This record gives sequence, C-alpha cells and structure tokens, in this order.
Amino acid sequence: MYRTEDEKRADTKLGEAVLFLLREGAPVNEATLLLRLQQILMTEKDAAGRKATFSAIREAEAALSLRKQENAAGRVTDRADAFRAARQSVQSAHSAHHGPCPSPTPYLPARRRP
Repeated sequence: MYRTEDEKRADTKLGEAVLFLLREGAPVNEATLLLRLQQILMTEKDAAGRKATFSAIREAEAALSLRKQENAAGRVTDRADAFRAARQSVQSAHSAHHGPCPSPTPYLPARRRP
C-alpha cells in the first residue's frame, strides 16, 4: 500500500521504464533502467511528472547501491528486499530533510446506535 500519491507516481514511472525496455527488446537491468528513467526525466513536461521520475531514479540508485554493498560484503539479496530497503532509505533521507511523513488515517466506520 502506498503512503503517498508521490510513491504511487514513482512506481508508475518505474513500470513505464521497464515496459519500454521490454517492448524494445533491451536488457532489463539497473543500468538500462536508470538510463531510461533519465531519458523520461528529460522529456517530462509537468512538475509532478519530473518529481515522480526523479523519485524513481533515486529509488533505483539506492537499490543498486545497497545491492553493491551487500554483494561486496558477500551477501546475496533478492530484488524485492533491495527495493524495499532502498525505499526506506529514500524515505528516511526525505524525513530528515522535510520531517516525518504523516501516517495515513485509517478508515473507521461510523458506530451504529442500537
């Protein structure tokens, strides 16, 4: 579940980049994904799209960096763990700069009176 619309937009941009690479028959790896995201960033026309693409780039770079560190330490990670850890890293950096993100308010149905 997404905590913010920005996270949803960033994941959409990641998906767009992966789909483009698949359609083109290009290899789908960190380098080609980052390159495609940078190309998308250069062609974005609106501020929300640029922000989402930049967030996707930061997330992919953080996952790549984390994976390189863990591989250097002799540990093998799966990609889901790497992206999850990268997202947490990006969020903590964001929180340090902008303050903590508000928690989503859970939906509580109205109480019925007997």
